[in-house]
Amino acid sequence: LPIILLVLAILCVIVLRQALLIFLIVVAPIAIALSILPGTEKYFSKWLETFIKTLLVYPIIAVMFALSD
Repeated sequence: LPIILLVLAILCVIVLRQALLIFLIVVAPIAIALSILPGTEKYFSKWLETFIKTLLVYPIIAVMFALSD
């Protein structure tokens, strides 16, 4: 049972990651425009930080699975 719950949790994380990546890619032009406008750089940096963290989720999970063998 714990293994099934772990696999289900990882599957949910990957699905949510995919949805978040699509959203971040769609709003990327707005984020880039915010990086150019004065006073809105903090919103671009927040977008960039979230984008990088979202991209790193899958490699971290892959490394965890590789180390578990």
